[in-house]
Amino acid sequence: MKASNTVSNAADKTANLQQKATRQRRRSRDLEQTVFGMHLTDKEQLKKKFDEIDTDGNGTLEKTELRKALELTGRKVSDDTLTKLFERYDTDKNGTFSFDEYCQMIKEWDDVIKEVEKAAS
Repeated sequence: MKASNTVSNAADKTANLQQKATRQRRRSRDLEQTVFGMHLTDKEQLKKKFDEIDTDGNGTLEKTELRKALELTGRKVSDDTLTKLFERYDTDKNGTFSFDEYCQMIKEWDDVIKEVEKAAS
């Protein structure tokens, strides 16, 4: 009888941990959507978020602005990771993200997060 209770308790703990992890992922995703305006179908909302991240108002995102926005989602971002993101999405190689480049990054957001998390580990 004790063995079945132990197995049952372990299964309950596993289920609880999975639920907590799912809730955390949802909260993180909600925050990312709030910070980055990740609804690609709504260009107006996406542009509004881009403009909020563009704190100096020059119409482009510099590395410092992107770093601050990424860190709002609870992720630490290394210089190396930022360099890789800019190498990948700064198509005109001018050292900043235009709105179109930002949209491309958001479109591939899952890959971006994997890159950031991989660099952090």
